[in-house]
Amino acid sequence: MEKIYRTQKKDLVSIIIPGYNYGCFITDALDGLRKQSYRKMEIIVLDDCSTDNTREIVEKWQEKYGDIFEDFVYLLLPERIPTPWVINIGFLIAAGEYIVIHDADDISREDKIEKQLKWLEAHPETAVVGTKYQDFVGTKEGAVGYSLWVLTDRQEIIRRYLETPYHCVCFGTIMFRKEILNTILACKRLIGGFGDYEFIKRIILSNYIIDNIDEYLFYVRNHSGQSTRNKDIFLYKNETGKKASLIVPVMEVIETQEDLFSLILQDDSIDEVIIIADESMKNADYYPAFLQYMNNKEMNCNSVSLKIPVKIDYPGLYLIALHFTKNKRVFFYSNDSGDDKLIEMSRKFTENAGLDRLISIYRGG
Repeated sequence: MEKIYRTQKKDLVSIIIPGYNYGCFITDALDGLRKQSYRKMEIIVLDDCSTDNTREIVEKWQEKYGDIFEDFVYLLLPERIPTPWVINIGFLIAAGEYIVIHDADDISREDKIEKQLKWLEAHPETAVVGTKYQDFVGTKEGAVGYSLWVLTDRQEIIRRYLETPYHCVCFGTIMFRKEILNTILACKRLIGGFGDYEFIKRIILSNYIIDNIDEYLFYVRNHSGQSTRNKDIFLYKNETGKKASLIVPVMEVIETQEDLFSLILQDDSIDEVIIIADESMKNADYYPAFLQYMNNKEMNCNSVSLKIPVKIDYPGLYLIALHFTKNKRVFFYSNDSGDDKLIEMSRKFTENAGLDRLISIYRGG
C-alpha cells in the first residue's frame, strides 16, 4: 500500500496541541514550548470548536511569538469531534520528522524536546520515547508526584502491554518518529476514552521499541476540566446508514462550481457535503458561494467547510474530512487516476481510526 504520511522535514519536531475550552491554560503550554532549548519546531494548535476565548488568546500569542518557530498553525475545527480524531488531523498536517502530542493544559520542561531528540539519536532502534511527569495545581512550581506507574525498562514496557490491561507510558509525554504512522496510521476513537492505551499497544504489537526517560520532564495540570474527567469529550455524531456524505476536496478536480452543485442535486441519497481545501486553494470566495447556492436551493443537506492553512499531501484532505462525516456511507469526489489506491488507503485508515466508513468514488471530470 502506498504511504499515507510522506512529507518529513529533517530534524523538525511537530508539536500537536489539541484543546477544547482551554483558553485559560493554553498560554502556559505555549510559553513552555517557546522556552525550549531545542528550536526547530512547528506548533499545530487544533481548536476543537471551543466556545471560550481560545482563538483570541492563541492568535494574540501567535502574533507576538509565532515567528520563533519554523511554522505555527492554528486551526479552528468546524465541529467538535473526539480528541483522538483531533490528533489524527494533526498527524496529517504535521511536516516534522518527529511528532509530539502535547495537551493544551500541560507544560513541558525547557529541556524536554532536546532530551527526547538526543535519546532517539542515541538509540536508533527506538521509535517512541516518553518521560516521567509531575502533577500540579495552579503553577508548576508546586508540582509533586513521582509517576511510579511509568516504567523505564523497555522489556517490562513490552510485557506490560502484551500481558496486562495497564498503562506504563504517559501518552501526553511521548515523542515518536513520524515514519511509524505509515504502520500505526491513526488514533482510534474508543467509547470511554481508552484510545491512548490502544495507540501505545498497537505500537508495541507492531514490534516498535518504546522507551521512557527516567526524568521528570513534563508537568500535568490537575483541574476539574481535564479531558480524562469529562467523558463528553468522547461524544460523536449519530451515525446512519440510510444516507451518504460527499467529500469534495477543492483542488483541480472541479472545473466549475456548477459541476458540484448539479452532482448534489442529482443524488437524493446525499444529505451531507464536506468541502475541504488547503493553502493551495486561493479562491477565498468559493465557500460563501457554495453555501449561498445551497441556501437558495433550499437543499435539505448539512454542509461543513474547512480550509487547512498548510499544503496537505494526497490523500490527506479526504482523510481529514472523513472525521467530520456523520454517515457510514461516504463518497469521494475525484477524477484521479489512482482511485483504487485512494480507496485502499482510506479504508485502512478508517479501520485504524475507528471511523467505520464505507467508501466509494464519485467519478468527476
